[in-house]
Amino acid sequence: MNFCFSIQRSLCTRKDFPDLLTRMEFDRWLNFHCAGLSSVFVEFFQNPSRVPFSPHKLRSPLSYSDTTTLSLLIVHCSANIASMRVIRLFLVLGGLFNLGMGTIFFSNSFLQSFFHAATRIEKSVFGREMILAFPNDPVHQLLIHGFGAGALILGATLLYSAREPRRFVPFIFLDGLGRLLYGSTMICYVLKYSLLWTILIFGIVELCFALVYLGSSWYLTRPVSVTSRMTATR
Repeated sequence: MNFCFSIQRSLCTRKDFPDLLTRMEFDRWLNFHCAGLSSVFVEFFQNPSRVPFSPHKLRSPLSYSDTTTLSLLIVHCSANIASMRVIRLFLVLGGLFNLGMGTIFFSNSFLQSFFHAATRIEKSVFGREMILAFPNDPVHQLLIHGFGAGALILGATLLYSAREPRRFVPFIFLDGLGRLLYGSTMICYVLKYSLLWTILIFGIVELCFALVYLGSSWYLTRPVSVTSRMTATR
């Protein structure tokens, strides 16, 4: 039993553990299969990418049911760990993107440079000669700076939520909806008012982040089916 308790303690200290199985599910499985567990289980959670499951490494023999259950658990945990790394990566990328855009729109000097760069890209890439006038009206500048401040806050929140995405599922879902609405609006405005096609690039980026975040929200809230499989092997 000390071996089982050491596994529980090591798992509870992993930040990936809440994204694998609930503690209740793991405890239920561990109590039933404790007699057949061995060091391969600990090796897997210490380095899951390098420790393939091999029954011959077990110190005590397991039944076919126990072996199948352990295999299912390892496969499930491996898939979850890989998926969570991808979700965290896109949360970090989205946060950095928002921090960069927020910094640009919060500073007049950065905004002027951004407008000049957008017009140069429009001419060199799309072959269109267009002038993007800098807004001199203080009210317009206030609205733009407000957008920049909001983007900075959103970017910082995305970076923070990347630490534990499951706790921030509602925020990730709402952020995905907001990006879907904003990206669609950007594309509609470009097509309706013949704006710079460079804006389409940012609209497509927003839509890509929106689809990833909405899909991540579904993934993080989907029911875990590995428990039923474990029960069936019993």
